[in-house]
Order: sequence, then structure tokens, then C-alpha cells
Amino acid sequence: HQAPSPLLQLATVDREPLSPELLLGKQVYYGSVDKRMSAVGYMSCASCHVDGLSDGRVWDFTDRGEGLRNTKPLLGIGGPGQGRIHWSANFDEIQDFERDIRESLGGTGFMPEDAWLAHQGDTFGTPSAGVSSELDALSAFVLSMNEAPRSPFRNPDGSFSEQALRGRQHFESSGCPQCHAAPNFTNSDQGNLFDVGTILPTSGQRLGGELSGIDTPTLKGLWQSAPYLHDGRAATPRDVFAVTGDEMGVTSQLQPAEVDDLVRYLLELDDVPEPEPGAQPPATPMTDGPSAESRGCSVSSLPGGKPTPA
Repeated sequence: HQAPSPLLQLATVDREPLSPELLLGKQVYYGSVDKRMSAVGYMSCASCHVDGLSDGRVWDFTDRGEGLRNTKPLLGIGGPGQGRIHWSANFDEIQDFERDIRESLGGTGFMPEDAWLAHQGDTFGTPSAGVSSELDALSAFVLSMNEAPRSPFRNPDGSFSEQALRGRQHFESSGCPQCHAAPNFTNSDQGNLFDVGTILPTSGQRLGGELSGIDTPTLKGLWQSAPYLHDGRAATPRDVFAVTGDEMGVTSQLQPAEVDDLVRYLLELDDVPEPEPGAQPPATPMTDGPSAESRGCSVSSLPGGKPTPA
């Protein structure tokens, strides 16, 4: 399978807003035709994470030693507080996705073969950074998605609603900040895994051994990341509390209206600072993915599948 010959190339921007490294990383991220990425020519990182979002699906990764896994959004993954990667924290570098590229997408990979053999069995051993310029660029691009965009549930000026402010009080009194403290709303960088009553036989393993717990996801951007929990069994944030009970914050003492307030607070969490009193509303609408200017470049491929700026 080869990429079709382009009939015409049109410039979509006068000035490329991305650095050469980020541009290459974006091309790798979206480049499904590249045989190094995918054997079939239509799978890439963007297949499940277009614009850094989630496809909203739950995938069965039992064949690779994991289990049922809800696709996480990538927006905010490069922000503070993020530690290891995946629900089971089985990667510590974006470059480790060479494993998924080879074993799941069937690509030939971006690492030289000898380097791949040295890294294949241990994602926490020899660092993968510096082995492949394409994987390093991919890492830079993914980590540039370091903010969750503004929640549409907030007030027009970007402030929290009164209901959310009540919910924040319930969030704190229920002990949620023990793992989801502001401003990061995750303790992933501490390297601990937690079992909040959600691990089932269908949750699979971690690195060929027991899955003792789940990495704490950030709550920022929760409004656009349904379904919830590592296996997607909670369709709404409210359902999360029904599944976990008091294993994840003591919420059983809350009245239904108070749970509504708590849910509203969760839906308003993002990376946009609260405005100062009297500040004007944002002049431009927030996007639901990477910035508009970062989507302005065009991408083509050389005959060998290697991405190149258009």
C-alpha cells in the first residue's frame, strides 16, 4: 500500500506556527500512511485521540496483558502533576509508545531494530528518549497538549458557578483532595497506584504481573472525557460515586442535591484561571482541542511514507 500521488498542494497558512520539532511530532501523530506507524495504513495516534481528545470507547487489551481500558484524553498530559502513562502506569515516556506502534498497530516502528530489542521488555529500563528523532518529536507534540480547555459549564466570564462553588466545599469535606488536590487534581507524579473498588478480573494485569491499583487521573477536563473509570463502566460523573461508594472520597453522607453540586464542580474543572473580580470575559472562545493555530499546518508524505512539511 502506497500513499496516493497528490494532485495539488495548497498552503493553508502564511507562517507555520509550530516549531520544526512540534511539526514533525504532529505529522507522526496523524501519519497513518507511514508504514512505520501502521501496517494497514489507516491507524495512528489520532485514530483514538484526534486533536488530543478521546474516542469515548473502551478497548479490550487482554491480549497484551492489560484488560478493559477506557481511552484517556491527552489534553493536559504534559501538565504538572502527571507521572507515568496509562491507567496502569506501565509507561514512563511517550517514546514507549513504540511498543503499541509495533505490537498493536503493526507498524515497523521508529526505533532501529537493535534499539527496539533493547527496550522491548522493559519500559522503565534504558530511556527511550534520544533513540528516534520521530519518537522524540512525537513526545514533544503530545506533551505540548499541557492544558485542559475551558469548561462550557462555567459562567460566561470564566468564573465558577454558584453551584460549583458549593460543590467545591463538598469536594473538600469528602476528602477528594487526598488524591485530587488543586491545582493539578491528580497525585500521579507520586508514583502510587490505588484500588478504589474498581478492579475486576476484566481489569487484567500490569507489566505481566498483578494489577494492584490504578494511576490517579486528573479531574481537569472531566466534562469532555466520558465515560469514566479505567474500564468506562461509569457513564456520568455521578455514576462514579455509585460504583466506588466511599472507596474514593466519603460521599455517602451527601444529600442528592449536594451530589449535584459536587458533580457540577467536577464538570467545571479546567486549566483556565478564575478571572479577577471585574475582569472582562475572554475575547475569543476556547477550543475543545489543541489551539486553532496548531491545526493550521498541512501535511503530506514522501513515497516511503516519511512525513514532510507541505
